[in-house]
Amino acid sequence: MVEREIEAWLSLPGSFAAGVDLIRRSGGSPNMQRYVEALQRAYLPPGIRQTLEAELRALFPAVTVSAQQLPIQAASNEPEPESVTSLREQGKALKKRESFLHAQMVILSQQGPSPERREQLYALAHELMEIIEPQLDIIYEAIKDYDKNGKVPFSEKEKVVRETVEKIKKRDSVISQVYRLRKQLKQEGLTQEEQDQLASQLAVKEAQLEQLDQELLIENV
Repeated sequence: MVEREIEAWLSLPGSFAAGVDLIRRSGGSPNMQRYVEALQRAYLPPGIRQTLEAELRALFPAVTVSAQQLPIQAASNEPEPESVTSLREQGKALKKRESFLHAQMVILSQQGPSPERREQLYALAHELMEIIEPQLDIIYEAIKDYDKNGKVPFSEKEKVVRETVEKIKKRDSVISQVYRLRKQLKQEGLTQEEQDQLASQLAVKEAQLEQLDQELLIENV
């Protein structure tokens, strides 16, 4: 039933595309044209996801309450399988990353147009639409299947999602280290030995970042 799917979407929550599909299957919305246009853009306009979520919550108030209070469980007294719980946790991590990317795009959009900002927006949108959203769809569909059928047929999907989330976390850490090393290299008063050591460490971290970008299909700008 669509109520259960909406409940699962709100609990995770699911991707914007999946939410639009739920609205469509529930009878449509006065905002449907806005949603369709947003899906065709590189990144979502500010506030449109909140509008979609509010519409889904308004459709089924009883479902909304349970979704806010606790994660969706299969209709059983048995403990939830570890792979399902793991997928939920990976979904939370991806949602945090999604929120961060949206916030960064809003900030850049408000700073006015420039070639550099356009490239930065493209990189953020690429990560959001090509990495984060597809992974969220995998999680949403897998948990929906478990909630409906009580089956756990997605160990490989869970593995792929987990590995992707770990790579995203590692990439964030490496980026911080790259920025720190670059800043240290600009300091005055460094000896030649200190400069060489920092340059060597920086080269290693930049190589790690390039490798992670290739694995995650993120374009360097």
